[in-house]
Amino acid sequence: MQTMKAIVKEKPYPGKEWSKGFKVVRRSIPGIQNSEDVLIKVLATAICGTDVGIYNAKDSIKNSMMILG
Repeated sequence: MQTMKAIVKEKPYPGKEWSKGFKVVRRSIPGIQNSEDVLIKVLATAICGTDVGIYNAKDSIKNSMMILG
């Protein structure tokens, strides 16, 4: 099974401290499920202001991420 690097952020939960930072983890490369799927190789990326808020565990972002779906 092939793997890829992924950046993840722990999901916030009520009453639990939301830690600052991201984690780099290895995940399975997703497979093609139907004829309309594609896989792309990302060579570079960037972050936006919201990403910085998520990295810093900003409370207003934490609250919006805890909405149950």
